[in-house]
Amino acid sequence: MGEGNVFTEEFRLLAEVCEGTISHTKLEDKMRNTMNEIHRQIKVAKTLDGSLTHHLLEHTCTDETDGELAISANRLLNTTTATISNIKRSMQRYMYLDAMYALLTKNGVYPKHWRKEWLEDNLIEETRDDVDMGDHPSLKEEQFSAREERKLLERRVMNVASLILEIIRSRLAQGLVPNGLTNTKAPSGQNIFQMASASIYDSYDTDLEQDAQNYANGCPPNGSSLASRSQYYGSGEEGENFGVVSANSTYNAVFQAVKSFWREIKLNNINKEMLFTEALAGRPLVRFTQMAWAETTNVGCGAKLCGDQYVVVCRYYPRGNIVGQNIYEVGTTCGSCSDTCTTAYLYKGLCEQLATG
Repeated sequence: MGEGNVFTEEFRLLAEVCEGTISHTKLEDKMRNTMNEIHRQIKVAKTLDGSLTHHLLEHTCTDETDGELAISANRLLNTTTATISNIKRSMQRYMYLDAMYALLTKNGVYPKHWRKEWLEDNLIEETRDDVDMGDHPSLKEEQFSAREERKLLERRVMNVASLILEIIRSRLAQGLVPNGLTNTKAPSGQNIFQMASASIYDSYDTDLEQDAQNYANGCPPNGSSLASRSQYYGSGEEGENFGVVSANSTYNAVFQAVKSFWREIKLNNINKEMLFTEALAGRPLVRFTQMAWAETTNVGCGAKLCGDQYVVVCRYYPRGNIVGQNIYEVGTTCGSCSDTCTTAYLYKGLCEQLATG
């Protein structure tokens, strides 16, 4: 979706929820207002449709000529069609937003009246290809089926780990992420990659997930050593973030942990060159810097309830936090992309890796 669509504000709020900048409440209020506006548009459409029907029925009782009837009926029809078109656009964008919100919080639920046959038969199929679903065909296939809506909520923790990482890296690439407690922002990045594939289900690495889960299952008190992470990519090739959180489910634990990893940049500023130094390696920023590492393209997370808290482990490949290297190249967004630059709203500004072979 482009910058100019009426949902720009909603998507910005969704990104800030992922980033941990705002609470869910502000986004929920905005979504509620949006749904109220859709209801208002539906009432207008029903009124116009009723006027058109009434006008046609009254034709036999008036002296209006066929030509006059055609003109007035066509005028009403055009107005009705335009109103219905606006409703369709509002609905499809709201459904996309709601699915994203559901994916992140497991609370997004489509209004029951959307399941009516007229919506499923006449709106969903007509508009399936009209919305920019980003670069995620798996979401595109699931998104518009009201009958399948709950399936979005049953996905594994891979969804929240990958989706949040995509969204917040996009904001970083655009220079929208706070850098410390001042009013400054981290500089925009010109080489921050989108995750490994065009689908979040492929960018999420099940090998890394298994590796992370195996470590979390032992309820360790802290993170693993670099050399010990060698099951899939070789010794010293996997990055790691480790956290302990209070949550009511594995899904929620990963969501809370990933946000807390990223939130480190809000509390501790980084040098404007985005250079990973020895001094930086000793500060409480290394979980953020691993997530922000430009060349990292794969992620997998595991969580285990240990006592009354969850241990959450996320593994990354290629690993980041290498002293002497840049977290990312500072400069014009997408300025160093070798292939193309992602333009989908929630993933805008990331370097896209084109499929080969």
